[in-house]
Amino acid sequence: MQKQEQIEANEKKEIEVKLDEILKRLDALSSKLEEEIYPNENSFKKSYVKKEEQLDKKIKSGKLKLHNYRNIEEMDKALG
Repeated sequence: MQKQEQIEANEKKEIEVKLDEILKRLDALSSKLEEEIYPNENSFKKSYVKKEEQLDKKIKSGKLKLHNYRNIEEMDKALG
């Protein structure tokens, strides 16, 4: 009976090791996917970041108005 217990303990350990490896791979994939969906700010070109900062300043100062439309039709109608 002791031999059977040893075999079961070894199988359990193998399963734990495999599950641990799967979890590590899932974490790595999750990080990659997150970078693809929400890219790191350093991945943007500096010129793009500068333009965004300038637009943000104009909006905050009132020189540029930000419009929110519910759908494309509403935007088309507003733009003529």
